Amino acid sequence: MRGGHPRRGPGGGPAGGRPAATAAGDDELRAGVAREWCAVLGLRTAEPHDDFTDLGGTSRQAVDLLRRLRTELGAEVGIAEFARQPTLGGLVRLATAARVAVPDVVELMRPGTGRPVFVVADAWGQLNSYAGLVGRLETTRPVYGLRLAVTDDAGVRRPVAAVVDDALAAIGEVQPQGPYSLLGYSFGGLVAYEAAVRFRAAGAEVSSVGLLDVLPPAVNLTPAERRAHSWAGRVQTARSGTKVRKALARHLPGGLRQRFADPVQAMVRGLFAAVEDHELSRYDGMVTYYQARERLPVVGNTLAAWLRVAPHLVITEVPGDHWDLLAAEHLDELAARVSATLR
Repeated sequence: MRGGHPRRGPGGGPAGGRPAATAAGDDELRAGVAREWCAVLGLRTAEPHDDFTDLGGTSRQAVDLLRRLRTELGAEVGIAEFARQPTLGGLVRLATAARVAVPDVVELMRPGTGRPVFVVADAWGQLNSYAGLVGRLETTRPVYGLRLAVTDDAGVRRPVAAVVDDALAAIGEVQPQGPYSLLGYSFGGLVAYEAAVRFRAAGAEVSSVGLLDVLPPAVNLTPAERRAHSWAGRVQTARSGTKVRKALARHLPGGLRQRFADPVQAMVRGLFAAVEDHELSRYDGMVTYYQARERLPVVGNTLAAWLRVAPHLVITEVPGDHWDLLAAEHLDELAARVSATLR
């Protein structure tokens, strides 16, 4: 147990719904870790003694690499664990151990005293992207992370309502009664918001709901908003795709570029498709929305969808765009703003 409360994902398997690996899969796992390592760092080959930091790996790339290990290989490796063993060989050992372990659903990310703050995992069911933010928060309260199952045992995305059910159960094990403080980025914020709705409906007090640039599912937009959002999405996808293609062109032979780019893009498309028909519930309490400062003008219009269901929404701008909001260069300002509004 990582300082938290041990609970298993659906079916008793890892939180992502993947079965644990056996010794027979060790060779495949080693090859898989090396493949993802090379994909993230733009390398053709790698050796066990290669050090991630010495090769120029950034904190954002580390989060991306660990996310790939979870989604592609079913290995849940923590960012702090990887920092202690930053070589390819060390990462293989960590991934091997992770494949035969069941990660805790609730993890104590930062000890403290008083009422907890709950952070909901991202769309991949991971907490690694929050590590820098949690460490910078100006609070003495404990911070717990909720590592929730986002797919079932067959690898199919679970409905938002089912993930919220798990969130309520996990929070209740740590804090049986309110007031509750909830925070989440993107998909994690959507789950945090719906959990707050459920808590208030049950008569519990919710003191803080923080949404880190959480885009409303498409079904909640008006036809005009949907058209504008679709246009903005295509522009942002084109921008992101250009960055990916340029990076791949610098480091990979042509035959490998498509192989490494397509799975990531397909994964992102699948995440959005899984939640686009989720109808937001009405919430009459206070909600703080941390909006990415770098965005296309029409993206701001989607806030109207939030204001229709959460009329007491308070908006504060934070640095970065939606995809790099939690990047190291933005964390000091983001943490200061979250800390100032945390109740």
